[in-house]
Amino acid sequence: MTPRQVAALLLAKMALADEIIDPSERAFLQDMLHEGAEFASVDALLASARENSLESLVERLELYPDRFLIALRVFLMARIDQHLDAREEALFQKLLTLLHLTADDRLVIERTDLDARSGQLTEASPRVEEMFLASSFCDD
Repeated sequence: MTPRQVAALLLAKMALADEIIDPSERAFLQDMLHEGAEFASVDALLASARENSLESLVERLELYPDRFLIALRVFLMARIDQHLDAREEALFQKLLTLLHLTADDRLVIERTDLDARSGQLTEASPRVEEMFLASSFCDD
């Protein structure tokens, strides 16, 4: 399984966390399919996400930059419907623990989310760019 497929599945798990697939979440997942996540449809992606544990998916991520970028996207997914459900928050905290991100990188993710929600995100932070360039997603 590629890092892009793992990312898509983790995003789908976040969409499923509150048991409501919002249209904005479905659109976000559809974009993942266009980025080469190799699933036939959003429904197929959601079904596969239900079949895979969080732990088994995280175990497939070897590169720290991949883990960082996936955590960032998962957090943005959790907020896409403008509401962070307690179940989404719990899933994200569990994911952060499994990903072993540094405290500084967790702050970068929170700051990026705050900037995005306030409309102040004009460009990616240097840390996000650094992580992207070192990730397996850069070559895709």
